[in-house]
Amino acid sequence: MFTPEGLAGEPAMLVSESGSTLPVQILSDGSAALILDHAAAGECRKYRLEPPAAAERTASSDGMKVTVRNHTLSVYQDDSLVTRYCHSNKYARPFFFPVNAPGGLCVTRSYPMQTVAGETTDHPHHKSLWIAHGDVSGVDNWSEEEGHGHTRQLNIDTIEEGPVLARFGTTSLWCDSRNEPLLIQKLSATFWRGDVSCRLMDFDIQLTANVRPDDLVFGDTKEGGILSVRVASALEAKRGGSIQNVYGGLQEAECWGKHSHWCSYSGEIDIRPCGIAVFDHPDSFRSPTTWHVRDYGLMTANPFGYSAFTNGRTNGSYILRAGSSIAFKYRVIAHNDADFDSKCSARYLDFAFPPQVRVSGAPKNLIP
Repeated sequence: MFTPEGLAGEPAMLVSESGSTLPVQILSDGSAALILDHAAAGECRKYRLEPPAAAERTASSDGMKVTVRNHTLSVYQDDSLVTRYCHSNKYARPFFFPVNAPGGLCVTRSYPMQTVAGETTDHPHHKSLWIAHGDVSGVDNWSEEEGHGHTRQLNIDTIEEGPVLARFGTTSLWCDSRNEPLLIQKLSATFWRGDVSCRLMDFDIQLTANVRPDDLVFGDTKEGGILSVRVASALEAKRGGSIQNVYGGLQEAECWGKHSHWCSYSGEIDIRPCGIAVFDHPDSFRSPTTWHVRDYGLMTANPFGYSAFTNGRTNGSYILRAGSSIAFKYRVIAHNDADFDSKCSARYLDFAFPPQVRVSGAPKNLIP
């Protein structure tokens, strides 16, 4: 993303020196978003910013879309479903399901939302992709055991759509078993227009201790994380799938409890290669995070569970002072690429260190 001046929320195109074009989406905060194809390290490209022709506007009118219905936000790329965000209070906390790779292949487990032959039915609180932690000042907002906490959505703050991305922002309350509030969660979820092999989803999560007068303690427990994924059962390492981290660690034995900039779970569903990876941004709390990742299909970024991860040598508890916040920033990639794991580190660098953009001579108004 970059921030040009004087665009007044209008659509635009970048035109290269060779005449090729890239769509630009002007966002509500005045920044602009675009997707570049591969650029080599040190490469410099120049583009001219212009309004799109009417035909180009029509051709890209489908783009990335969000629909709202029955406590669900559905994200589409053109007419293809990317994911749905369910925030109904009949569930303990919101979750994203399905999480689809290109072609509509769901890479997360369907249980307990749907029954699929051959899928596991353990851990019903592992709902596809979700945000939670197992000990916040003694409140278990992770499991669904007796006395567990809840996350209750308060508001859909923003929705944006366009040729490059769709995104929405929400405000939620983390509550104890009596529905007394613990903290405020702000979520910004961004869905980039993908190619034939990958779907990119960015999650910015801010947790703020501003609903109680006292400090909060994020307890040291492996039962939780912040962003968590339960992969489709066919991808489980126990069924032939592969877990990998940035250092080349493989499977639970070499990845569980280890610090890593990313973790990837991949394999095959119906003889089709696919998988899902989670990247931890350098600006995220305690980056690079530690991972609670299991051969049975769980993958969660857990920066608190140090005691379990180090056999008691280190404590990962964190005191969140009243009025203060902690922020987490993750990218999730759902893919159908058999060679994705070999590209993970390069994909991570795209996320952590995107190209630098300089804007000069921006017109006051792009509308002809």
